[in-house]
Amino acid sequence: MNNKWIVCLALALTGCGGSGLDGTWKGEAAGWSVTVVLDESTAQSGTSYFTGTVSSNKPACFTNGTAAATLVNGKTAQILSSSAGSTSSTTVVDISGELSGDKIVGYLEATSTAAECDTDRTAITLTRQ
Repeated sequence: MNNKWIVCLALALTGCGGSGLDGTWKGEAAGWSVTVVLDESTAQSGTSYFTGTVSSNKPACFTNGTAAATLVNGKTAQILSSSAGSTSSTTVVDISGELSGDKIVGYLEATSTAAECDTDRTAITLTRQ
């Protein structure tokens, strides 16, 4: 097997650049500043599954939460995380959008037991750091 085929095989198995959603992502929307760190993944039938953490600038609503994320066909991303804050017993952050290079362009929505922590679906862009 020549070197050209070895390189092609390696790229086919690992991809180019980042590995899907792996890495640290940051974005801001509607007063939320979120950092998502995704560092473990598995894949099955065109869908990649990731785990990690989500943190925010809203300690009253959401401290550090465990992230569960999916990437379907290398393009459609969803990141879900649930956490508590000082005024909220549960806040769920849902980020969904389209992956393009080092950006996820989509929407953030927060649903909480505390009304002041609820955030309607609003546009967000996350950038890989």
